[in-house]
Amino acid sequence: MTRGLVFYPEKCKDDCTECIDACKKEYDIPLLTLTPSKIIVSCHQCESPYCMNVCNSQAITKNKGIVKVDPELCVGCHFCLGACPYGGMYPHELKVRKCEMCDDKEKPLCVVACKEGALQVVDVPSEAMKKIKLPAQRVFTIGEDLICFVSIIEEGSK
Repeated sequence: MTRGLVFYPEKCKDDCTECIDACKKEYDIPLLTLTPSKIIVSCHQCESPYCMNVCNSQAITKNKGIVKVDPELCVGCHFCLGACPYGGMYPHELKVRKCEMCDDKEKPLCVVACKEGALQVVDVPSEAMKKIKLPAQRVFTIGEDLICFVSIIEEGSK
């Protein structure tokens, strides 16, 4: 089974920034942004991450489906910022940070903070995952609901 972070823009209140604030409080910077047109921008946890492929210091790795940045190895070259097609990498104190799905917590803090349920972690059936052909394809229909995937984590993958 695959877990995904999904965003339901119709549930998101116009003046609410609780998800962004929760992330900023914990990590010193928000690791997701909400555009005026109600699109969440965050790491997609790509199957073959462009950011990892351009990192000469091997600071970016992928473990159990989560792309991580080791701040001890990051040299601050920022090549990953330009390589990420989703805007999911953020400069921070001369290095780089990104969403790691709060993998040390039960749920991502943004999901816990969202009282409207606009952000949720869901289990995605294997049949639905077969519809995703490219890392950039993160929108598809399951039943009646249009689901926009912000991050996809394949459990057990490396």
